[in-house]
Amino acid sequence: MSALSPSHELTTWANRAGYSVTASDKTNATVFWSDPGGEIRYYCRNEDDEHIRLTRVTRDGPEELVLIAATFAILQRYMIGRFGNVIRDELGLDVLRPPWTADQLAEGYALTDMDDDGCRALLRNGSVVAKAPEATLSLLALVPLSHYMRLSTADLMDSFLDPHGAPLLANGRYA
Repeated sequence: MSALSPSHELTTWANRAGYSVTASDKTNATVFWSDPGGEIRYYCRNEDDEHIRLTRVTRDGPEELVLIAATFAILQRYMIGRFGNVIRDELGLDVLRPPWTADQLAEGYALTDMDDDGCRALLRNGSVVAKAPEATLSLLALVPLSHYMRLSTADLMDSFLDPHGAPLLANGRYA
C-alpha cells in the first residue's frame, strides 16, 4: 500500500498553516508535520479499500486516532478546518469557534452513539461519513465536519480567510 497523494490545494493550505507534507512509503502514510521541528505530525493512511485513517502524534506522545473518513475528500475538508484557524491566527483574525454539540449538527446529518470500537459516527442519509473516537473529542471533530461538508473546498478555505467567516458563518453563526 502506498501513501495517499494530497491535492495541491490541501498541500498549499497546509504549507500556509506552517505544515510540510511528505508522502512516506516507510509509514505508508501522507505525513503533515509542523515545520520547523515536526513537533506535531498527522498521518493519513488508507485503512482499507474504503476508509482513510487520520492519526496525530506529538514528539513526546503516542500516535492517536483523530478521524476515520469514508473518502479522502471528506478528510480534506476536515484538514482544511484543522489548519484554517492556524491560518486565521497568523492573519490576526479571530478564531472561528466551531459548533460541537449534537444539537448543532448541520441539517441532514446525524450522530450515532458510541460504538463498541469506542467511536461515534457522523451519518448522512444513513451512510457513514466519518467516525471519531471518545465521547467529547468525537463531537469536536464530527459536528464541525458536518458544516464543512456543506461547502466546496474553495468556499471552506475562503471562510477561514474572510474576517467574518463567510460563507461558513452568517451573522457570526454557522449557517
